[in-house]
Amino acid sequence: ELVAGDAILCARADGTLFYDTVSFLSLSTHDVVSPFLRVTVEGNATWSAALTLTPTHHVSIGVRCCENVVQARALRRGMVIWVAPSSRVGVAAVPRRIATIEEVRAVGLHNPLMTHGGYPVVDGVVTSSNCPHALGRSSAWAPILGATCALTGTCAHLGRFVTNVECIKMRLEYAVFGQHWAQCGWHSMPPKCPSHRDYLDGTERPRAAS
Repeated sequence: ELVAGDAILCARADGTLFYDTVSFLSLSTHDVVSPFLRVTVEGNATWSAALTLTPTHHVSIGVRCCENVVQARALRRGMVIWVAPSSRVGVAAVPRRIATIEEVRAVGLHNPLMTHGGYPVVDGVVTSSNCPHALGRSSAWAPILGATCALTGTCAHLGRFVTNVECIKMRLEYAVFGQHWAQCGWHSMPPKCPSHRDYLDGTERPRAAS
């Protein structure tokens, strides 16, 4: 259960842990049953029994955190992901190999975009709301927009404006290049713009997903 402004444990781009704040552009849709993946690591080194996330959510992989992220559907047994050994600030995330992956169904969709570009630690695992370069860009403008809309009470409207801009960008890319950029890659299918997003604008704490 998150609300804009909450401080949660995250990893920096170099893998060190710190607390970042949830931005107003974070997404949270409740009461939606969707397919998920449940991932465990060798040695049960995470805070919970398993990490549960959607197939399109991003996870940091590889020999260094957090240079490379992939969607969860690309994960395979034996691949290296990164976990937080504790919740202490300054501690570095450590690599662990994936032990198991299984498909499950669960309720609720959440994607926290952090104000200062942090990689959210979920169930002890370093995840990501977007590609590293996109997080770097958002960390430059999210603090300014967040502070401004919080003072004026316009965060929900601004969030939907950002969605419209993203949609226009994808449609222009597709019209000009025959493909559009989304989810860290180019796609040749016509873009699907979201009709509605549930932003955490800080005005109402959402119901917890079960």
